[in-house]
Amino acid sequence: MTREKLKSLFEKYQDHACERYQESDAPHGAYYLKIQDLCKRALGQVGILDVGRIEKAMRWIGFIQGVLWSLGDFTVDELRSHSRRDDEVSSE
Repeated sequence: MTREKLKSLFEKYQDHACERYQESDAPHGAYYLKIQDLCKRALGQVGILDVGRIEKAMRWIGFIQGVLWSLGDFTVDELRSHSRRDDEVSSE
């Protein structure tokens, strides 16, 4: 996955978590706050993407996607499509 694709996913999930946090109940709110924190840390001035930590960024994306799946925000197929390259066509 490219740095640009990772950046777009962190931005997408940060926006999603912000929206969901504002409308969520208290128990799930902490999960959305953690997602926002991870995304901010990845995208920050000296974030993991800026220092070339692509593998670490991919692990963080996987964690975030797992949390979003467990909360029921996205299906596995939706998350898989988020991670596809922009020029990649689904064979399903």
